[in-house]
Amino acid sequence: MSHRLRPVPANHQQTGFTLIEIMLVVVIIGFMAGMATLAIGGNEHRAFQSEVQALQLRLKAAQDDAFFQQRTLGVKFSNKGYEFLQYQLGSKSWSLLKTPPLQARQFELPTELELTLNGIALSLETRANDDNSEINALGGELNENQESEEKTVPDLVILADGEMSAFNLRLSLSGSTAIEHRLRSDGFSSIVHQVIRHER
Repeated sequence: MSHRLRPVPANHQQTGFTLIEIMLVVVIIGFMAGMATLAIGGNEHRAFQSEVQALQLRLKAAQDDAFFQQRTLGVKFSNKGYEFLQYQLGSKSWSLLKTPPLQARQFELPTELELTLNGIALSLETRANDDNSEINALGGELNENQESEEKTVPDLVILADGEMSAFNLRLSLSGSTAIEHRLRSDGFSSIVHQVIRHER
């Protein structure tokens, strides 16, 4: 008994998708999702770099202000942001500056900071802007004669001649170790901004 193969009508169309077509769609979606992720991450890092550059410019502006106004200024950091202070000779205390560009600034992105003064690394992870500083204006230990209730003590001091505390400030996005920014100065030369990229 012989079986004949019946020809498929010319107007018959296949329905559904082939495995290759499905795999191709999956690859395209994965590629687009990856590009979107990279774009978002890149924008975040660019925004953070702009934040660090703005801090560098503000520190330079504080140096110029201290020199031209012949006054002593200070800078206090936290993971939330930073603020500029002025030393009041009459009351022998520090007061907060509120005039641009030396007004208090909060970071727009979650930030981790590590400040090094005279070889001592300070963790700023939990410090708020109004907490006691572990280092006084000259980078040494707190003066024993200081009142215990005094809270506004800067980390960096900028003298009227433009000289400032030698420092090394490391900044990075919270939870990210790919890119690290460093601002440093020996107290006499210009503030240097260095970008360090760590291989994953």
